Amino acid sequence: MSRYRGIVRGGRGEASRLGHRSLVTECNSWTAGVRVEATPDGDGDTFRIYATTGSSPEGRSQLIASIGANGLTRIYDHEEEGIATIDASF
Repeated sequence: MSRYRGIVRGGRGEASRLGHRSLVTECNSWTAGVRVEATPDGDGDTFRIYATTGSSPEGRSQLIASIGANGLTRIYDHEEEGIATIDASF
């Protein structure tokens, strides 16, 4: 049994992919996008969310949030000093 499952829905229906040790998903336009990386973290999982430059050839990304198994969400503020932490219980 896989630890992770990624799903995409588009004009031609739905498709999914499985990840046993990790899973990386992306959603891009020509100029912007997001990437989510799912990895094991002890008995739980961590999801890191990155803002990207999309399909553009520049290929940059910046970490914007991290979500842990305990529901703690960290929002990374790169324009101001420091990191804002939000306790988000789901």
